[in-house]
Amino acid sequence: PTIPFDMTGGILMGTGTLTTSGPLNWSGGTMQSTGVTTCNGPLNISGTAARGIQLGRTLNNNATCNYTATGTGNLIASTAAVINNPGTWDLKADGSLVWGVGPAPVFNNTGTLKKSAGTGTSFVQLPFVNTGIVLVQSGTVNSNQGGSSTGNFDIGPGRTLQSGGGTCHDDAGTTFTGSGNVLRSAATLSVNAAIGIPATIPF
Repeated sequence: PTIPFDMTGGILMGTGTLTTSGPLNWSGGTMQSTGVTTCNGPLNISGTAARGIQLGRTLNNNATCNYTATGTGNLIASTAAVINNPGTWDLKADGSLVWGVGPAPVFNNTGTLKKSAGTGTSFVQLPFVNTGIVLVQSGTVNSNQGGSSTGNFDIGPGRTLQSGGGTCHDDAGTTFTGSGNVLRSAATLSVNAAIGIPATIPF
């Protein structure tokens, strides 16, 4: 049987790699230092307790992240932390990813980032690199620290993909599908290839 790893507070640190095959249930506490946390089983981020990833820590989500944290429980990434998502990162509420302090963290999406629930806005407040798929199935996803893309953005009807800050580089391979809205509000858009917006999507 797989064994759950429950993190409710405290600090996970060190330079080695912690790999979980069962659920990692993260309801509080901080992951830090230059080590790696690799989730090959479900990553469940929930609750309103403070949690963070910092000091160059890397978090790899190879399976499914069920993200239901909101408010004070939002994941705060600081000081060059790295989040790699080759799996599925599912925003199941109006929670956000927040840049705390220090050198920029980064969210690398090579899999699927989706917002499947919550009628409000989920912010991705750290540089966002998308070579995979972003699915806006509910509410609004606002990426407001810039980044780059060669991937797909699929926006459901009545939903919004927003760029609220930073510089967004849409490079070759970037596609937009669906029938929702694309909103560039306070960001700088750098289009570096032929990017088409279909007639079904207001821009």
